[in-house]
Amino acid sequence: MEATIPNFEQYVDSDGDGILNKDEDDTPEDFTFETQVDVAVNTNVFSNEVFISGLSEEGITYAFIEGGILIVNDQQTMSNRVQVRNGDILKLMAQTGNEYETEIIVTLHIGHLTKSFRVVTRSSAWQRKANCPTDNDIDIGFTIDDSFYALDVLGNFYQYDIQTNEWSVKARFAGEARSSAVCFSIEGKGYIGLGQSFQYPEKSLLDFWAYDPESNTWTKVANFGGEASYGAVSFTINDKAYVGLGYSGYSYDNNQNTIWEYNPTSDIWTEITRFPAGGRGDALTLVNNGKAYIGTGSIDAVEGLSDFWVFDILSNTWTQKTSLPGGGFYDGTGFTINDYGYIGSGPPSGEHVIYLYDFSNDAWKVVDRNPAYHPISAVIINNKAYYLEKYDSKLWEFTPPQ
Repeated sequence: MEATIPNFEQYVDSDGDGILNKDEDDTPEDFTFETQVDVAVNTNVFSNEVFISGLSEEGITYAFIEGGILIVNDQQTMSNRVQVRNGDILKLMAQTGNEYETEIIVTLHIGHLTKSFRVVTRSSAWQRKANCPTDNDIDIGFTIDDSFYALDVLGNFYQYDIQTNEWSVKARFAGEARSSAVCFSIEGKGYIGLGQSFQYPEKSLLDFWAYDPESNTWTKVANFGGEASYGAVSFTINDKAYVGLGYSGYSYDNNQNTIWEYNPTSDIWTEITRFPAGGRGDALTLVNNGKAYIGTGSIDAVEGLSDFWVFDILSNTWTQKTSLPGGGFYDGTGFTINDYGYIGSGPPSGEHVIYLYDFSNDAWKVVDRNPAYHPISAVIINNKAYYLEKYDSKLWEFTPPQ
């Protein structure tokens, strides 16, 4: 009887598992990773999930990953060679890095099948605008209608028109020159107050001033109701302003934790609450749906904080929210566009990132980097943020991700 000898040339160890088999036995049913475009820089991007089926050889083989990370059944793998089997759910993770308009490709090999996950970062969200025409440090800024108003530390005052991309000089600030002040705008007027005097000997200030753009004049209003301070926070809700926190001296042993309400109609300040996490300066605020979110800052202007709280004015209650990722910082910037919060990190982090805060889910993610080295404020006009740099007067326009 003549024996039949199998043709072993058609058998290979295609996946490196030590078992000879037909190459197609290590190849699953076809699947596709969908391309993602207009993706933010400096973020992790995840592909759609795919289901592994069609493997022979007991339904087990090896997958090889290039340019990214393979996630199997919601578990991130650490190797570029990973065992997979029928029934597994796979997805890929790409890391976009710092470059705009860049293509990132993550490739997955399983048997004869090679599939790629393609990610394209969006064009830059930042555009340079005209520099503010001052040789001094910029301190603060606010908006009225379609104009951005900025004050430098010597009391010079400027208006930026977004329609013409031009600056003009306005009436000099009527109060004492200062730095680390606060500002807000209500009913067509801008208000500036608190801070520390710019001239020696430095001291914390208590006064407030209102600017009327129609008459281009400054008017003294009621002094702040709390203690003289600098590095405080401010926000507006329902045509009333709220000012609080801040440093009251250079020993940092009397940092403020009170929040005061200002009624521009009656020109009266009223203390309404105390920040539950204690006194601090250089914190930041977001406002959404009639609530104020306050966090970060510092106790000593050296170490940064990362905690985050929401204040419900109607119920006069505080609730702690998820802290910012990536460590604490102070002297950052915050603004709200389309029901999302955006925060630009400050010192001492050195990362200059833009965090997006999802109010509904109490979740953070990095969506961009901030080209402004030390922005003094982020004001909102027509759903775009305008960042003015403190030390070199550069103005940046930021269009948030859709």
